[in-house]
Amino acid sequence: MSSVGRDSALQASAEGEDFIAAFRAAQPRAGNHGHVLTFSAARLDTLANHFCAITQDNFCLSPDGNVSACYEAFSEDGDAAAIFFYGEPDPNTPGYRFDADRLRHLRHQAIQHRPYCQGCFAKWHCAGDCYHKAYAAHGEEFMGSPRCDITRELIKDQILDRIAESGGLLWHEPLAAAGPSDRYIPP
Repeated sequence: MSSVGRDSALQASAEGEDFIAAFRAAQPRAGNHGHVLTFSAARLDTLANHFCAITQDNFCLSPDGNVSACYEAFSEDGDAAAIFFYGEPDPNTPGYRFDADRLRHLRHQAIQHRPYCQGCFAKWHCAGDCYHKAYAAHGEEFMGSPRCDITRELIKDQILDRIAESGGLLWHEPLAAAGPSDRYIPP
């Protein structure tokens, strides 16, 4: 595995290479037991502009009743709380108060708004990966991660498998198999 040229400072990590090798080795073993091994961002059958619902309408309640857009940002004391928590109980009504600016920021995390990802062949499949993981690793400005290398390699494997299954020259899904998606991708 090698780094993609968009960011020469980002090098493939030995840990990422080890993960890819172990994943590839584990796939046939899982298949032998009737299971399919998956990696959350390597989703060839998914075309989406968002990895999860943080860019949509996630409403996750903390133990204190505050609202987070992310299941992984569950504590108001965590480093990511200022990014993911966007609502709190309104002491004057039975409802909630929401931070509209924070919600706009979260909604803007769709893949079409991430400059680093624009040239990546896997962007509509990984959809920018997990924003919480990316934020934890790099802060606000996403500049790629070893997970990007893993995702590209595993998506490439899936594409090559589909080509091989289709006779080895090309691959495309039959039109009958293409159905409406439950995910919105803007024109």
